[in-house]
Amino acid sequence: MRKLMDLAKLDEKGTFVYFRTPDLCKKFMRAAEDEGFTFGDGGLPSKRDTADIFAIHEDKTIIYVGSIGHIAFQANARVRVDYEKYIAGEEDYLFKS
Repeated sequence: MRKLMDLAKLDEKGTFVYFRTPDLCKKFMRAAEDEGFTFGDGGLPSKRDTADIFAIHEDKTIIYVGSIGHIAFQANARVRVDYEKYIAGEEDYLFKS
């Protein structure tokens, strides 16, 4: 079974995780909480709003991506993961624009 911590380790600056739909984001948030991920303030993923992109880190924190983060995502500045492909077990789960 694939783990989110494996994704978090892909980029020391934080791995971007992309969600095509809010339902995919909700699946991610359940999995993240099960693995012990929290937001920077200690907030639980199940208590937060969905987003189209999050950054996750090896210290098990999740960060909402703001406008600058969206620009960095589009510029391919960090590792970008398509969560739908990742949970489907696809080998090539990196986001393609």
